[in-house]
Amino acid sequence: MIGSRLRRQFRSAEVIGRPALALLICAMLGLAAGTALPRDEESKLVGKVAPDFTAKDLKGKDVKLSSFKGSPVVLDFWATWCPPCLVELPRLKKIYEKLKTQGLKVVAVSVDQSPAAVTEFLKKNPLPFTVLHLPRASVRKVVDGYGIEGIPTVLYLDKKGIVKAHTVGLHEKADILKEIAKLGVDVSSAK
Repeated sequence: MIGSRLRRQFRSAEVIGRPALALLICAMLGLAAGTALPRDEESKLVGKVAPDFTAKDLKGKDVKLSSFKGSPVVLDFWATWCPPCLVELPRLKKIYEKLKTQGLKVVAVSVDQSPAAVTEFLKKNPLPFTVLHLPRASVRKVVDGYGIEGIPTVLYLDKKGIVKAHTVGLHEKADILKEIAKLGVDVSSAK
């Protein structure tokens, strides 16, 4: 199946961050055309506590996913070399700016090869929410643990850290808001 083939390609790429890999992933999933694959019915994570992991913020400080418990969280796996990711991030930014007063957290986890690429990207495209970078040694473990087969991969976690939805690919604002509403957040101010 495409999913298992993609997972092997993710695993075999010792260095995630190659533009060719991004294009291959996007093309195989049909994401370049803007289609999205809902994952709820397939995801082994929906209804379970999201696997904890530690990533680095851009100052090099360790941040654990579990430190966000108590808040609804949009957990976005992305990269600077991923065209659909670069479309979805501004959508998440606008949504976050409208809903942060309700306690919504957005945690954008980069799978770029180097944190320097993320830092450069953020100089030109500042984001108001938490941006983390997975150390190279952690990428494979997190990719496997979350069943990431392409990016962007977004998980929607409730206040207890339970995965309420899991999506892959580029999504319209209305679709993102629908998933956030599953977390008990009133999304009417962000429409």
